[in-house]
Amino acid sequence: MTKDELLAYDDFWDKLGAERLLLVDSNKRSMEEGRAAGRVEGRKEVARNLLRMGMSMEDISKATGISKEEIEKYV
Repeated sequence: MTKDELLAYDDFWDKLGAERLLLVDSNKRSMEEGRAAGRVEGRKEVARNLLRMGMSMEDISKATGISKEEIEKYV
């Protein structure tokens, strides 16, 4: 293998490794964003259920961490 071929080979593997890192990072971020969105939706669902049960908006806000203004949108 010539020196130029060896350099090209090393360059190829360096670029491939960098692409893998970017892909892994992108997938990790997507999963984290999905989990965060799921938690928000879960809290909203709990707030809706508590509203249906007749709990006050103030108590729901305390229990879920959702503002009263946001809870009013669920009514």
